[in-house]
Amino acid sequence: MRKAHLLGPVAHDWGESRAYENLMQSPKSLTLLDFPLNRPPSEIRGRVRVLSRLGPVTALIPAGYDPVPILNAGALDVLRRDGTVEELAAKLKANQRWAATASFPAPSGQRDLTASMPKHRTQRVLLQVLLHSPAPWCCHELSLLLGSGNQPLSRPALRARIERLQPHLSRHGLVIATSGRWQRIAYSLLSRPTSRPSVQ
Repeated sequence: MRKAHLLGPVAHDWGESRAYENLMQSPKSLTLLDFPLNRPPSEIRGRVRVLSRLGPVTALIPAGYDPVPILNAGALDVLRRDGTVEELAAKLKANQRWAATASFPAPSGQRDLTASMPKHRTQRVLLQVLLHSPAPWCCHELSLLLGSGNQPLSRPALRARIERLQPHLSRHGLVIATSGRWQRIAYSLLSRPTSRPSVQ
């Protein structure tokens, strides 16, 4: 990228809280998701699918991988590692231009919580993720997003983060609702119902 005189990227490992915060605070930024040779295609699709819920993603994949399923998973573009520097640079510039001019839906947060975000970064990022995307998040998606590059976040650890976040949300009239059962639970951020006086 330096060779092609592109703006230098800020590199992060998968799962870093700071990376997600930067991405959600800059909706017109472009994420280049770089996959090494030893990652199976199913993992590439899964990671593209969850990350593209936070912003536009271009995937850099090993030669020989089929780009169509990755595009169907939500990637803005798929670049091959064996492409020339000139070709990769031209495509990245085009993707950056698109991201800079595209209009993105506003986050689904039902009220402004920026002044009272949780102090712990992992809790803050979980709240921002739930505020950012209106559709429910499957436990598998959150575990993958919040885990490391080698290991998804364990289900008990995810439940613990959800439970620690609930008291903070309750003070703002919000609640994390769950649906589903067994190994597939979906989480949604909702307004807590207000009690109304009954009519006798």
